[in-house]
Amino acid sequence: MAFEEDLSVFTDTSVFGVPAQAVTRHSEVVTLQVIFDNGYAAQLGGLADGTQPTALARSADCADLVQGCAITVAGADWLVTDLQPDGTGMTLLTLRKP
Repeated sequence: MAFEEDLSVFTDTSVFGVPAQAVTRHSEVVTLQVIFDNGYAAQLGGLADGTQPTALARSADCADLVQGCAITVAGADWLVTDLQPDGTGMTLLTLRKP
C-alpha cells in the first residue's frame, strides 16, 4: 500500500491558509486553500525593489491551473505567471496583478 500524506493541514485556514478561487484552463471556477506571501523581492539585479507575490497550494488542488489563469486570494485579484511543483505534493504559484 502506498503512503499518502494529508497535505491539507498546511493550507488550513485556521492555521496558515487563506481561501482562494481560481479559473482553470477549462474555464471552471475552483476553490482552494493557499498560503499567500507577498514578500520583498529585488528586481533588475538589485537596481529596483518590489514584491513577489506567491501562493503555495496542494498540487492536487491546482492541477488544472495554467499560466495566465485568474485567481482571487483573500479578496485580491491576481494572474498566475508560473507554477512550480516541488515534488512533495505542493505547488508554488507565482502571481502578478492583472
